[in-house]
Amino acid sequence: MKYSEEEINIINEKRPDLRKKPAPSTTAAVIEFIKKYDCVFQLPRNLTSQEWFSLKQQVQDHKDFPKFQTVYFNEVTEHNQKINKKLEDPKMEKE
Repeated sequence: MKYSEEEINIINEKRPDLRKKPAPSTTAAVIEFIKKYDCVFQLPRNLTSQEWFSLKQQVQDHKDFPKFQTVYFNEVTEHNQKINKKLEDPKMEKE
């Protein structure tokens, strides 16, 4: 079943466990990498675009980032596929 935008909003409000994660992006992977490796303390409070570009480049150059990004993308995709299957379940459609 195809849900309307309004129906999706209601589902997200009433069933947060059925929220999809935003489509994976390099920027999201960089942010998650910084969180995971506890680099947040290195971020200035008001990051300029030049500082962000520099930080993003440093993260992308990190030896562990390519593997982390692949795993992150796969986790997000897998999570969203599980949500899609749940939403297609006839019992869930009734609910």
